[in-house]
Amino acid sequence: MSDLSSAAPVNDADILRQAMDWRRMGRGVAVATVVETFGSAPRPPGAHLVVEESGLFCGSVSAGCVEGEVISAALDCIADGAPRLLEFGVADETAWRVGLSCGGRIAVHVERLDDARLALCAEAHAEIAARRACALLTPLDGGAARLFREGALDAAPAAHTGLVTAEGQRVFLNIYRPAPRLLLVGAVHVAQALAPMAGLAGFDVVVIDPREVYAAAARFPGVRLDPRWPDEALPEHGLDAYTAVAVLTHDPKIDDPALRLALESACFYVGALGSRATHRRRLERLTADGGRRAGFRARPAQGAHRSRHCGRKPGGNRRRHSRRAHPRAWTETPARRRALVNIAAIVLAAGQGRRFGLANKLLIEVGGRPLLHRAVEAALGSRAARTIVVTGHDTAAVETALAGLPVGFAPNPDFASGMAGSLQAGLAAAADADGVVVLLGDMPGVTAGLVDALIDAFEQAPGSLAVIPVRKGRRGNPVLLARAFFPRLQTLAGDTGARGLLAEAEGVVEMRVDDDAILTDVDAPDDLLALTRK
Repeated sequence: MSDLSSAAPVNDADILRQAMDWRRMGRGVAVATVVETFGSAPRPPGAHLVVEESGLFCGSVSAGCVEGEVISAALDCIADGAPRLLEFGVADETAWRVGLSCGGRIAVHVERLDDARLALCAEAHAEIAARRACALLTPLDGGAARLFREGALDAAPAAHTGLVTAEGQRVFLNIYRPAPRLLLVGAVHVAQALAPMAGLAGFDVVVIDPREVYAAAARFPGVRLDPRWPDEALPEHGLDAYTAVAVLTHDPKIDDPALRLALESACFYVGALGSRATHRRRLERLTADGGRRAGFRARPAQGAHRSRHCGRKPGGNRRRHSRRAHPRAWTETPARRRALVNIAAIVLAAGQGRRFGLANKLLIEVGGRPLLHRAVEAALGSRAARTIVVTGHDTAAVETALAGLPVGFAPNPDFASGMAGSLQAGLAAAADADGVVVLLGDMPGVTAGLVDALIDAFEQAPGSLAVIPVRKGRRGNPVLLARAFFPRLQTLAGDTGARGLLAEAEGVVEMRVDDDAILTDVDAPDDLLALTRK
């Protein structure tokens, strides 16, 4: 039987393995899966709980709220073989009886693990173990399930875990990804704290250091250690899109080979500990052998980026250190991590801008390029899968101004009626997306980093309907709107945006930012003058 005694979180692969182990021992097994959530449900879609015939279970579908009811249903499912769809919500009498008083709603699908399903679970587990993503498609009526491997994921009916309709049938698509891996180069004191924290957060952690006195089991209890040099160890562990690398030693002969390998890989995060001076010397070494200095850049400690600074904020222990430069995290710019969800960026550029006057403000040049370019470039520089520009007023001039940029256009012939039609035109062009980031063409301060931060927040909040940036208590733009919210947006009319709907909706994530750009647009000539002065 699988050993699940570790304090680390039990992941999808562990749960599938446990279910397979029980089944291969001849025991009856049922698999319960969260297929839909809303509000404050504690577990996301795709979360599993597996139950064997004696009542033993592994995993969780609600962090304890409704497990008893689900286990009871699973035992009935083992006995009669009929799949079940259980729904719990705060307004339901059953929900209060079993303990779901947190205000959310969840739907849980329960099915018996028969031989056919066992074979699919084994294939899915093998894919995850090989650090490849896969997707399992399960009809809710008990029909035959289907597995999509990583190379065929584009053929799946959606790019995210959740309920979808395929060939007229309601099905649940569960996308499995390998556990995120963190490779710590340097068995230093920072790693002693970081390794267990990352383990509790669900990372597979490996500490790499050729210095035996540092990489000692007594200093890292329960942590996997690799005593080889990084240039030997890293390729063997694999530097894939699910891997992060943090370089911590301050020793160039250890750090630099690790950084070269990591920056040339598909890693989603590369961090290096050090001050500005350390980082400057590091760049000089890494580019001295012909490397492209332009390919490496420091990430500031503050700001909305995928990567964060590696290490504590300066001045964290003694006041006399308060002038020390901020540590930096840095990545090779061309190797951007692909979004885990399919997000489209929509830039609204159809309006007439009557308050500005006769000129089309979006086409006025600021800093040598049209004002509209700034919002479009923020979208193109982000992790959004594609960028759609909604046109209306001055369509030909807008398209000419954006000639050569890899954008699509969505015309809104009814642009004079207001923003609602433009938003709906953009949604129609992005109908297959899991969500959209809506940018306003007259907000020049928005950055690709902010768009990425919205996407990150959406990925980290499964089931959310929207992500909105907030500055000093005020909601701003751009906003990320989930596919599940699209039908409500189709009810808008006239010059009404999504603000009113979002004010009343549940499942909205507010993301605090430290940048007034989310509140700043160019409405009048004075606004443009202030921008040019900056």
